[in-house]
Amino acid sequence: MLIVSFYTIKHIRFLLLNHQ
Repeated sequence: MLIVSFYTIKHIRFLLLNHQ
């Protein structure tokens, strides 16, 4: 499940970068 969390964080970061 740790990998899933890491993947989710990466996705959120990508969204944040795209939003800026």
